[in-house]
Amino acid sequence: MLAKLIKHEFKATARIFLPILGTVLVLTGAAALTVKLGGILVLPGGTGWGGPVLGLASGLLCLLTFIAMMAMMTAAVVVTIQRFYKNLLGDEGYLMFTLPVTPAQHITAKLAVGTVWTLLSLALAVLAAAALLFSIPGAAENGMTLARFSAAFRAEMGTGLWMPAAVMLVFFIIGTVNTYLQLYMCMAIGGQWPTSRLGASIAADLVLNLLTVAGMLVSGVVLVATGAMDALVPVVEHAAPAAVMCAVMGAVGAVLLVGCVIYFCITRWLLTKRLNLA
Repeated sequence: MLAKLIKHEFKATARIFLPILGTVLVLTGAAALTVKLGGILVLPGGTGWGGPVLGLASGLLCLLTFIAMMAMMTAAVVVTIQRFYKNLLGDEGYLMFTLPVTPAQHITAKLAVGTVWTLLSLALAVLAAAALLFSIPGAAENGMTLARFSAAFRAEMGTGLWMPAAVMLVFFIIGTVNTYLQLYMCMAIGGQWPTSRLGASIAADLVLNLLTVAGMLVSGVVLVATGAMDALVPVVEHAAPAAVMCAVMGAVGAVLLVGCVIYFCITRWLLTKRLNLA
């Protein structure tokens, strides 16, 4: 049943996201073409037509591409949050909870689809930005290539690009899941006050963020007071920068994973035992 829920969620959200993704692809292609023709910039060693008309068209297309990318990423977050609130905590909840599906499956389906669209939007935005950058005439001649960037990264960070990139991808996935589960929990908490759900949800999110900041400050004070920070300094100084970066992301990711489990369990409990659709 979970697979059917996910399939239905993808179909429902694809009607929103596919036109946006298609618009970004078309605008990116048009913008990259005008940039390639020398519309904005021609680096030494490159050739392009140039001219004010082409420059204006290229600048406008790049601006529209940027706006479309921002709209795409914003839509991914807004739709993911809105569908959870509307489908499970709003009037549609009366229908959704009559299905032979557990609250945990509802949460998982919303979370999985929202995370996929969010990461897809982010990946497309990164690829679009790279396409525009590498389309600049003379970019390759001036070292603006993936191979040159990878070599510079290895020289600076002490390792190749792909391992840190893989760790960063996993970190972003965990971070995205953690963010959505936190918002789901806050909305479920806000649902306990039917007359002011939005205000209660915002208040719950604010309190949770303040507690998170307080926890970070306390953790920092404990590390300094116990001397753990002084013990870590020599290790960091002798380790490769990429290894330090991966270790930090791994540690933070582990904490976020614990948060994911807590948020999920609380949200499931609220939807199971404390659901109030009045």
